[in-house]
Amino acid sequence: MNDLANVFQNTFGFEVEEYNIPGYNSQLALVGKINSWASEYNNNDNLLIVYYAGHGLYHKKSRQLSLSP
Repeated sequence: MNDLANVFQNTFGFEVEEYNIPGYNSQLALVGKINSWASEYNNNDNLLIVYYAGHGLYHKKSRQLSLSP
């Protein structure tokens, strides 16, 4: 993760924020974090890149993704 963050910061000039998804209500926490970012930086000049290094399970019937740290 440090190497990837270094490339984004030092090569491309992006701000980098690492967010550890909690084990409880992980999907709600992640959606909340993304919504918070979108609310603060909502314009065409910003780009959000999410790199997820964990596990997930897609539930076809409910069409929901469950994330695990």
